[in-house]
Amino acid sequence: MADEPAAEKLDTLEKRVQALEAIILHSRNTASTNGVSGQSEQSGNQSAVKLAKWSATFKGCGYSSHCYAIAYTLLNGYDKSIKLIDASIIFYDLIGERIYGIKLAKDVKLSPRKEAIFRGDFSINQLIPGELRLRDLAPTDVRAELKVKKLVFEDNSIVDLE
Repeated sequence: MADEPAAEKLDTLEKRVQALEAIILHSRNTASTNGVSGQSEQSGNQSAVKLAKWSATFKGCGYSSHCYAIAYTLLNGYDKSIKLIDASIIFYDLIGERIYGIKLAKDVKLSPRKEAIFRGDFSINQLIPGELRLRDLAPTDVRAELKVKKLVFEDNSIVDLE
């Protein structure tokens, strides 16, 4: 570290501080950082796109701000490739109270009858206590619901599920 320029040293230190913050913030409930075994379900529409699994990790995302690193796996149950999707995932506790929600990436490549994994960092408002609950709940105490509004297939046909 003695031969590194000051900017590289600072970058290394920032990464270490973020790692320590994550450890401290997660020490209350380490099981809550991974939602892979959490429950998921489809909303009332009849889309053949399913949320196969998900995970959420609370982390530092810049100077004094935090976010969730969320990974989700979608299963395309259709016989055609999907290229665009208008959908969201809403996270609820077991009594049905909304905890947090994300808009999914619109431009996708979902092959027929296959799963695809997507990842992203999603900011949270720490002044809204409900948004921090996802960090503290065990994955088995969270229900993730996929809400699909529209799909565009590779042949440009559209399914409107609203």
